[in-house]
Amino acid sequence: MMKFFKSRTLAARLRMSSMITCLSVLTGVTTGLTVQAQAQAQDTQARLVITNVEVDYVQGQLFIYGRNFNTPTGAPPVVHLMEIEVNVKIYGPSTVVVALPPTLQRAGSYLLTMSTGPNVEQNDSFDVTLGTQGPKGDKGDKGDTGPKGDKGDTGPKGDKGDIGPQGLKGDKGDTGPKGDRGDIGPQGLKGDRGDIGPQGLKGDRGETGSQGPPGPGAAVIVKNISVLTALHPNCTPSTINQTMYCNTAVHRYCARNGYKTGFGPLEYSGTWDIAFSCVK
Repeated sequence: MMKFFKSRTLAARLRMSSMITCLSVLTGVTTGLTVQAQAQAQDTQARLVITNVEVDYVQGQLFIYGRNFNTPTGAPPVVHLMEIEVNVKIYGPSTVVVALPPTLQRAGSYLLTMSTGPNVEQNDSFDVTLGTQGPKGDKGDKGDTGPKGDKGDTGPKGDKGDIGPQGLKGDKGDTGPKGDRGDIGPQGLKGDRGDIGPQGLKGDRGETGSQGPPGPGAAVIVKNISVLTALHPNCTPSTINQTMYCNTAVHRYCARNGYKTGFGPLEYSGTWDIAFSCVK
């Protein structure tokens, strides 16, 4: 039924309210489907599944493979072959080994069932053909998607590849920052002799030099220190460097021996001999 309204504003508000209601219903349906899909995935992973069966006629055993063969109590699962319960010899989460009675080793097809509890996901069945192979059966339904497998191990390192072609010349990079100052290098080789420098400033006057040798008309006389000591008692080996005493003794010796004056001492050998000069 179509309704008409005089006010356009009221009509717009009613249309908006209808859209919000539809979106709310759609969100609820989507959430329900997501929860249902998650529940189905969890049931699939926990469901008991028989994948394949092998027969050992020599040992009289039946090997059953699959997943989720554990029971909540830890007891072995219940296995029937053609509605006859068989003895479980070995059991684990993915493998169960049962004894195969001689009466069930005749050629033919048999229904195998396994149960770990009363729930639907704790039961599964499998068609087993013993002896000669029977005719090909109809194609079965597509099985449920299995759980995601574990991450595989890292493969071995591959061989070194061939050298690739020469790349294009890159653009010139920006100038780098200024580096730190380097260490002082080793001592260099001795350079060539430089040119003579300019005349230096006049130096200070030097000290008075030692007594020079006597000139012409002078005589060098060597006597024992005792001779001078007799002329001046303070002229001794210990005061030989104090020229005042020994100079007086030398002057007295020269005057007494016909000389005008005397100079010295000039040398002292350290063996009591002393040299001095007398000038006429």
